Amino acid sequence: MSDARGAIEQFGGNDLHTKLLLAASLAATAILSSTPAAAALVIDQAQDTFAQGNIFSYGPGFSNLPLGQSITAGMSGRLGAFDIAANRFVDLYTGTAATLTLEIRAGNGLNGTLLGSTTQTLGCNAAADFSSLAGTPCGVRFALTSLGIDVVAGQQYSLLLTGTGAVTGTVFEYGWLSTSTGFGPPANPYAGGQKYAALFPQAGLEDMTFRTLIDTAAGGVPEPSSWALLIAGFGLTGAAMRRRRHLAAA
Repeated sequence: MSDARGAIEQFGGNDLHTKLLLAASLAATAILSSTPAAAALVIDQAQDTFAQGNIFSYGPGFSNLPLGQSITAGMSGRLGAFDIAANRFVDLYTGTAATLTLEIRAGNGLNGTLLGSTTQTLGCNAAADFSSLAGTPCGVRFALTSLGIDVVAGQQYSLLLTGTGAVTGTVFEYGWLSTSTGFGPPANPYAGGQKYAALFPQAGLEDMTFRTLIDTAAGGVPEPSSWALLIAGFGLTGAAMRRRRHLAAA
């Protein structure tokens, strides 16, 4: 505030009209340059049950990638994160944590317009909590807010894992049910999309155990203090305009 007062004195002199206009300009600058509120992730779409784990691998001569899930956005907003119930995302030969790429594509399928992608090293993430499910699978999270992908309620999108190297792991899914005599009828609990897997192509019959999250604080929405500055700026501008009209009439 002292810097703003100094700028007004330096450039405005003793002219009240100039001071008011400069103060309004400073208020507008503050609102435009204000820091967005901290990320606030809320669950949008989720399939929180699973029947079995499905191993996928990537290597010479065979691949279960891309592996992914299509979803129908339930709310409009900035796509913030994609959580998967999975474990053993490691390099088959080194045993180290695997690095995979997540592609976000428009529509339901593998070939929609690419909206963005991110490559991240995957490990268990406490924020992606699936511990309430039987078997306590690991939660893996892709952070997505920085990609700037805004989804629209009712539109479909596909989130696809791709990669190179010898990646191996287990993705928990809900599909063919294990019974005492083999596999029972399929189940598809999430109606808004379907699972995709190269080696297990029953896409319409299975779903990954996943969650998509929307970042409600993304997009530079000003905080209350910034709104106060903006309102003050509008008030100062109005006062300056009224003074100008008064001087002109005199």
